[in-house]
Amino acid sequence: MKSFQILATVAAAAMASAKTIRIDSGPMLEFKPDNIMAEAGDMLEFHFYARNHSVAQGDFASACQPVKTAGFFSGYVPVMGTSESESVFTVKVNDTKPIWFYCTQGQHCKGGMVGVVNAPQGKTLDMYKTAAAATNGPAGAAVMAFGGTMAMAGSANATEGSGSDGKMNSADGGVRATSAGVLAAMAGLVVLMM
Repeated sequence: MKSFQILATVAAAAMASAKTIRIDSGPMLEFKPDNIMAEAGDMLEFHFYARNHSVAQGDFASACQPVKTAGFFSGYVPVMGTSESESVFTVKVNDTKPIWFYCTQGQHCKGGMVGVVNAPQGKTLDMYKTAAAATNGPAGAAVMAFGGTMAMAGSANATEGSGSDGKMNSADGGVRATSAGVLAAMAGLVVLMM
């Protein structure tokens, strides 16, 4: 019994320390902020503005191209007028390794719409922007969204992207749960074990 209570306390503390980092995609050819520090467990929450933007995980060595394995892609998020999309794309940060990202729409990446989470020493966002500006043609992207969760802003309902294996996945490895839901489930488990 005690071990389940300890487990519930540790899990609650871990979830409480994770933070949600808002990143605005647009309205200009930029992500705000574009240079982010994040810890494992933090959530990157991409908000989209007019006209049509996306976010994909890129590779420092090949600017404006998607990573070869895993990664994420929001799909295109068209927004009419000057308002913000009602949908947000959320990606869980699994570790503190660098995550390079860019907008796949037309020439947006080439125009400097790129960003980084946990930039390493010796590889800066300015270097990535310079490499992006030197690319030719539209940025590479997948056909379907994957590697994150698309949901209505402030909603627990989500549409999860399909991975390259055809299975549904989400930013947290296939399990989508709110902090409150996890805590409630854990509390119920502790009560049942007593």
